[in-house]
Amino acid sequence: MNWNYKANPIKLKENEKMEQYEYKTLTTDAKGFLGGKVNKDTFENELNKLGLQGWELVNSVATAQNYGSTRWIISVFKRKI
Repeated sequence: MNWNYKANPIKLKENEKMEQYEYKTLTTDAKGFLGGKVNKDTFENELNKLGLQGWELVNSVATAQNYGSTRWIISVFKRKI
């Protein structure tokens, strides 16, 4: 197998610029003795507040703690610069 992969550079047209983004993370605490309890309304309000500021949700990841219960939800956002 040949593992020498070379990506082709992106060719831009004259006077064309690549879009640039800034990124932001939102860390939401999943409360409760064993975790896994997120206030849906509070979480949704935070997402909507960031959306109104131009942030687009890219991904959300739940982090596990003991026995697979969720401890934190990490949401990643981006917006154009």
